[in-house]
Amino acid sequence: ADALGDATLREASATYADLAHRWRALADAPFPGADAAHPMAGVDRLTELRDALDARFAALQAGDLAAVATESARTDRLNSALDRDPPWTSAQQDALFAALSEQVQGLWLAERAAVSALRDWL
Repeated sequence: ADALGDATLREASATYADLAHRWRALADAPFPGADAAHPMAGVDRLTELRDALDARFAALQAGDLAAVATESARTDRLNSALDRDPPWTSAQQDALFAALSEQVQGLWLAERAAVSALRDWL
């Protein structure tokens, strides 16, 4: 965009940067963090899973294969435990799925508009 000095490409670049943040937000959406209004608020085992995922990602970035293996095993154990005995209610799950669905629909529409803008530019 900068090399061509093209406003349309600059706008597309900004749109895709925003979409990257929105995709990250979708990945973070199941995890309540400190948000008391989150559908999964109070489900501490999800926070533990999020910590394990973050630790695995940090190990990947650092190239620490031993830590990657350790955190992958931890993540697998936590996922299996959640599958066997989900600590959330059906209402919490339904609320989370509704929120995720809304986010995915918004992302799909935004991605579609961005691709259309680039297609028109071409």
